[in-house]
Amino acid sequence: KAIEATKQLTVESVKALNATQVEVTFSKAVKASTIVKDGKLVANTVVFKSLDNKEVNLTNATAELSKDGKTLVITTATVVEGRYDITIENITDADDKKMTKYEAKNVDFGKDTVAPTISNVEKVNASTVKVNFSEPLSDVGNFTFKDAEGKDVKVTVSDLDAAKASVTLTIDAGVKVGTQITATVIGAKDKAGNLLSPNPSTFTFAKGDK
Repeated sequence: KAIEATKQLTVESVKALNATQVEVTFSKAVKASTIVKDGKLVANTVVFKSLDNKEVNLTNATAELSKDGKTLVITTATVVEGRYDITIENITDADDKKMTKYEAKNVDFGKDTVAPTISNVEKVNASTVKVNFSEPLSDVGNFTFKDAEGKDVKVTVSDLDAAKASVTLTIDAGVKVGTQITATVIGAKDKAGNLLSPNPSTFTFAKGDK
């Protein structure tokens, strides 16, 4: 902790996680209120200026600071790719010491060619499961549901959540408790147009007791 306190707040790295998410890593904890407010970036803190006519509107972006205050993930509505001049300023550390303005020229985020995957499937309750994807999607594709005998099972698929990275599956009330269901999803794709891998993807879940 003593060493941490003497460290100066700096930006250690800025990198693209995927087509719409950028991660900024700091040398020490940032005072959250100076960079994130109500899930958005505080004005005049982070600027991406495109060198390839791929401007990004950070006003509409969402932002999340890690619990330790050292990692910021920015999620944009539009695709981030190509080269940018990046400026990060007007933020402080936990002791209110202002960070020296960070400027990086010609940072190349490249193009997202990594396919999204299903991260996990979590049980919410007896009739509901949540499917989490590895990154935000532009299209969730098409789901089909079959029981162990290959017959169709009625399951409702929600719209993508606010972060565009998960959907909720609700099993119809008429489906018997204990029914094993195999879900197949085909054609889901991320914001850069990369198809889900593997495509199609399958997973199983069951109708539980009330």
